[in-house]
Parts: sequence; C-alpha cells; structure tokens
Amino acid sequence: MAEPFKNSRSWMSKELYGHPLFLGVLAFKLMAGAFLATKVMTAWFLPFVDYFVSSGFSDPWRHFYQIGQIKAFPYPPGMLYVMSLPRILAWPILTDGGPLLTPFKLFLMRLPLLAGDLALYTVLGLWFRDRLPVVRRWYWCSPIVFYVCYFHGQLDMVPTALFFVSLYLVESRSYGKAMLVFGAALSTKSHLWIAFPFLLVFMRARVPLPRLAGLAALAVGVWALLVAPYYLDPAFRSMVVHAEEQSWIFNLAVPMGKWNAAFLLCPAALFFVFFKYAAYPRHNWDLTLLFLGIAFSAFVLLVPPMPGWYLWSLPFIIYYFCRFQGSPGIVLVALSLSYLVYFLLGQRSDLMEGLSLVAPDAVLWPWLARFTGPASDPD
Repeated sequence: MAEPFKNSRSWMSKELYGHPLFLGVLAFKLMAGAFLATKVMTAWFLPFVDYFVSSGFSDPWRHFYQIGQIKAFPYPPGMLYVMSLPRILAWPILTDGGPLLTPFKLFLMRLPLLAGDLALYTVLGLWFRDRLPVVRRWYWCSPIVFYVCYFHGQLDMVPTALFFVSLYLVESRSYGKAMLVFGAALSTKSHLWIAFPFLLVFMRARVPLPRLAGLAALAVGVWALLVAPYYLDPAFRSMVVHAEEQSWIFNLAVPMGKWNAAFLLCPAALFFVFFKYAAYPRHNWDLTLLFLGIAFSAFVLLVPPMPGWYLWSLPFIIYYFCRFQGSPGIVLVALSLSYLVYFLLGQRSDLMEGLSLVAPDAVLWPWLARFTGPASDPD
C-alpha cells in the first residue's frame, strides 16, 4: 500500500508542480499578486481584514457599516476567516510604514487565492492525469483566473476551490468529508446553495436516505457554526445578506401584464436545470458536472455579470475540454478575449486603477485613457 502512495506523491510533485510552464506562471502570479490591485482590494477587502485582525477580532461589519463603507466586504464570515489567516500568521513581522508594506499586505491577501488556485488545479490534474498539458494550458494559464485573482482582486476563487475539493471527495465517495468541506464553502459565499440539491440528488442513489439526511445536516451545521456569530448583526445582514448584488438575479424579467407580474428568467432557468437533472433515471458524474456548469453559467448569461462570477462556471467548462478530446479551443480563447475586452477596455474598466502601484502615472497616459476611459467604481 505504501509504494503506490509514494509513486502518487512523486507523480504529483513532478508532473503537476514541476513543469516549467507551471513554475513560470506561478512566479508571475506571485509577483502580480503583490503589485497589481484595484480599489476592490486596496480600499475595501484589505482594510476590512486589517481592521478585523488589528482590532483583536472586533466585529468588522459593524465598524465599516458605521463609517459608511457598506461594500467593504460583501462575503459571509467563512471568507473573513480564510482571508485573515495569513494576516494573523504574519502579524509579528508587520510594521507601520515602509515602501514595501502595501505590497506585502497585498501578497498576504493573495495567498488564500493562490492556495485555492492551486487546489483547483490539483483537482483537475488528479481527474485528468493523462491530459495534464490541457489542464495547464486552459486552467493554470487562464487569463480569466489571472484577472479575477491577481489583478481585479475578487475573492471568488476561495468558494470555487472549496467547492471543487468537495466535488472531488464526493466523486471519491468520501461523503462525510465532502459535506464538511462543502459546509465550509457555503460559509464563504452563498451562491453555492444552488449546488446543494444537485449533490443530494447525486448521493441519493448511493447512500441510504437516513445517512443522506445526516450528510445534509452536517453541511448545514458547518455552515451555521461558521456564520452564526454574525448572522443576527444588523450591519452584517445589511452588507451581506441584503447586499445589492443579491437582487440582481431578479433583474431580467418578462412583464406579464396586470398586477406588475413578471416572469423571472434566471430563477426559472435554475429551476428548469435542476428539475431536468433530477428527472434523469441515473445520475453519473459527467452528467452531474454538466448540469452544475449549466446552472452556474446562468449567473453570467441572465444576470449583469460581476468579474468574479465567471469563475463559478469556468472550471466546469475546462473540465469538459479535458474530458472530451478534440474540443474546439477557439471557444475558450474567444471567451477569454471577450471577457478581457469587456472588463479591461469597457466602461467598467479598472485597468489604470490596477496598475497604480507599478505605474502611478498610468492614468495620465493619453493612449490608454482613450481605450479605457475614466476608471469607474468596481462592483
């Protein structure tokens, strides 16, 4: 038993993490993570985490709500715990002032995102050991992943990576561990509740109903344990539970005449996708990931998209590019290019803002301003 495990570790070390392309992109991500950042990271997330740690773990939502920063951290407490860990560990070496203090703090904020990035890469690599070049090319080198995590600064990599670790455990039939991780993922971002019924339907044919109920209770219990300390706080509820973005799912609607009734397209699509999945007599793994990918794609097809929301469905798309040889790579290239054009060169561009640490005068470059216009407040 020990020899296969030893060989497996050797394979992971050499093939997954020893390839020159992997190491080169890793170095680039580490460097970019310390020097590229928009207002989302520098003015909202970093000060929020900094206050939480430096204040002795006081309620940060209450503090930032009182000073009017209602968008400072629209994530549940699980995300705060994850993002605070590097800051806590580095507390003895942090000092006030100094030219490298901000890059170092940014580096600490990017460490959980890098850990999630590596975890997602590892899961895809373990699923597709015979197609690692495809995983490296389409996932590890993805410009969408780079922009979200190491330039713009959204934190969606954390729940996405935790979710895929739980999916790996489900596929490995380690259901108890999977629900522990999934409960933790739920505590970092609430959109993952969409996936919960899909997982229960998949496991229903594989475990008895009483055990399934226990597994569901385990996930909900972990979520409740991590969220409970802040859930009843009015400031937390205003900034997270009732955040403006939560209502965007209802924005795209077809009026239906009297009484201001409307057909809500995104919720209807999500219900349709789930019931279509549940109606299948058998639920294999490929089918489950296909429907999960379709469900999360609805959030960028039928809702005004946030930059980080593309991460929810992207790993599922890459899964199928790895799963089926001959998949047209031009599709992923077109998706990446259109994404970058929209978020870097469109009206919501934060290109100059993200370069402010390494090129403070970028906002004065006329040729760049013609393409991007004035940087708008990122959502």
